[in-house]
Amino acid sequence: MTSAPDSVANAIDALVLIGPDNPDPAGNAECRECAAAVARRLDVPVYMGFREYATPTLTNVLEACVQAGYQHIAFLPLLLDAASHYQRDMPGILAWARQQWPFIVFHCIQPIGLHTRIVHALAERADAAYTTSVTTVADAATALLLVGCGSSVADTNANVCKVARYLWELEQYAWVEAAFQSVTQPDVVQGVTRCVRLGARRVIIVPFVLFTGTACNDIGRQAQVAQTQHPAVEILVARHLGQHPGVIETVAQRYHEMLGAATPKTCDLCVDQAQVNTHTHSHGLRPTCGQPHPHHYHQHHGFRGVHTLIEKRT
Repeated sequence: MTSAPDSVANAIDALVLIGPDNPDPAGNAECRECAAAVARRLDVPVYMGFREYATPTLTNVLEACVQAGYQHIAFLPLLLDAASHYQRDMPGILAWARQQWPFIVFHCIQPIGLHTRIVHALAERADAAYTTSVTTVADAATALLLVGCGSSVADTNANVCKVARYLWELEQYAWVEAAFQSVTQPDVVQGVTRCVRLGARRVIIVPFVLFTGTACNDIGRQAQVAQTQHPAVEILVARHLGQHPGVIETVAQRYHEMLGAATPKTCDLCVDQAQVNTHTHSHGLRPTCGQPHPHHYHQHHGFRGVHTLIEKRT
């Protein structure tokens, strides 16, 4: 994404977050909470708008912004993937807004997308789920299953696999698989079955989902089916991302990129190769948000401590 010219970007009056199309009231409530957290983080008025299923509608929000006298309004979709909804929907939203209010300047900010902060947030969700374990399963028999929503767009599905790989690169979990809630395969049950066939006796399912709703509920349902099929295996379901600080900070970064205060990277998942090659106390991918990275990861969950697997790559 290219930064806007300073003369325009520095004059942004309001940020409008666009929520996903979610019929679940609890999920939309989480969207509003996310918007409130972003507002506390940024020095700009922040609004939450929905295209359907919830209020305030995007139309209502834009009308309020116009009535408030804002001349430069920026959109930011609350999406984890920029390949499908972003490319398909945002041009139409921008064209519609510019037609309705031709005297207002509208900007489109890159969505949350894939980012190292998101990867670390997913790892933290997995760690939290691990602490709820009630079994004595060895860590070396624990697998992580990252579950995306699933899409008819190949790039979107590939991104789930890409994030799963980056979770593995953290070297917190040396065994990470990917699955999908719907549309494509493997689904959750198939993903768990694969883990079990590979030797897992504990599977931590991590939803690659921002807010609760249909996808999260269905992931939980499929996890229950998998548990029925594999009663000897402990299956834990981690919390979705929600208002994790990594999500809020990534939204803030996208906004600052628009202002030109932060330089966008070609790939927000890229890691300095020197860090990757430095095994001691780096554990692969390092945080970009200034948070300390715990040094105990080879002694706990997943294949932590199974150095033979790690040594094959070093």
